[in-house]
Amino acid sequence: SGQPREWHGEVMPEDKCHCCQFPAPLRPHVVWFGEMPLGMDEIYMALSMADIFIAIGTSGHVYPAAGFVHEAKLHVADTVQLNLESIQLDSEVAAAP
Repeated sequence: SGQPREWHGEVMPEDKCHCCQFPAPLRPHVVWFGEMPLGMDEIYMALSMADIFIAIGTSGHVYPAAGFVHEAKLHVADTVQLNLESIQLDSEVAAAP
């Protein structure tokens, strides 16, 4: 179906999604490199209403997520980054202690 579903219990490699037209291997509900996140309209709506946006553990290079800090700043949100190393977003965010 392409939609997230709850799964109760341990996930095994042989488990299949039986909600899909053709049963296929399960995958976690995460966005892999090169994929478009689900709910982009909702994401941009949330960014437009945010008072603060915190970017955690990001390279700031992979879009569309790399543009979220800038989008939040356009709507006057305070922005913070939490990373082990300095990245290109440093000029757009407050430094965390």
